[in-house]
Amino acid sequence: MKSRMACRYLFLFLFACYGITPRVNAAEGQTVAISVQKGDTLSAICERYLESPGLWRKIASLNRLTNPHHIFPGQEIVVPIEYLKGLPMEGTVTFVKGEVGIFIRASEEWKTPVLNSKISQGSRIRTGEDGTVEITFGDGVSVLVRSNTCLEIATAQQKGARYRAYRLFLDFGKAVSRLRQITGQDARFEIDTPSAVAAARG
Repeated sequence: MKSRMACRYLFLFLFACYGITPRVNAAEGQTVAISVQKGDTLSAICERYLESPGLWRKIASLNRLTNPHHIFPGQEIVVPIEYLKGLPMEGTVTFVKGEVGIFIRASEEWKTPVLNSKISQGSRIRTGEDGTVEITFGDGVSVLVRSNTCLEIATAQQKGARYRAYRLFLDFGKAVSRLRQITGQDARFEIDTPSAVAAARG
């Protein structure tokens, strides 16, 4: 019950910060409505709110804008929640054995993790011949990094109350992922390798 309430407060806090209104559309998934302010352009709105501002053409199409360069104050622009900038999530080391190093981008150094160490978005994980480490996130998603592996947690973000997006880069080696509920229609958990991409969809 407490975790459900915490998610609800996070959802409201996130949208209060964005200054936008949440909506749910059964056909298209969860969306938000952004109210156009004086002087706004579609590209400026996308730059301000979206993870990838280059998606402005998709936003124009979704909103059936005949001229995306002509919007007016008070008009509402509907945006899928997965396009928004998210809040970074931290993972926790729940198992570690042998030679394991974590590259922390903020400090630009390799550290040896211990149980309950926090792993942030952008960190790289490297294991040796006898090394294994498991990283678990608050929603129950976990990644077990096997020996002789190099993996980067490129994206780990929460958007709204339930929407989470993960993207991992596996340079070499083996990693086993365990997923719970992945919501939405597009890829929410993705592992890229030099030769392939694996993704879990909602």
